[in-house]
Amino acid sequence: METEPPKQPAMKCPACSRSLTFVDLRRGRCPWCDTRICIPKTYYRPVQVSAVVITLAFIATTFSTFFTSPASFPLVMLWFLLIFLVCICGLWIGAFVSFRVSPPVIERVYANDEMTRLRLDD
Repeated sequence: METEPPKQPAMKCPACSRSLTFVDLRRGRCPWCDTRICIPKTYYRPVQVSAVVITLAFIATTFSTFFTSPASFPLVMLWFLLIFLVCICGLWIGAFVSFRVSPPVIERVYANDEMTRLRLDD
């Protein structure tokens, strides 16, 4: 007896309520009704906060190792590079897990969400 894998909740277009894929999100438009769509910025807040906490924990645990009594410049620069890599990896892993655990609620892009070009030179 085979069991089906649990289905993930589908991302739906706010205008036509059809299912969307991540490719449609990257395109920024619904393929059926051509509505401009986006993921709200607040969806990424928990991921950003967790990446900052992980980075601060990394800094706290490795500070004394890299800043020895005669601190060497290459070692300190390597430490800064490692801090950057830990932060970026924390963001990527957090976003991946966040998308798998709870897919985002898709919203329409409103006129105030983008910079409007005035075209005063026309």
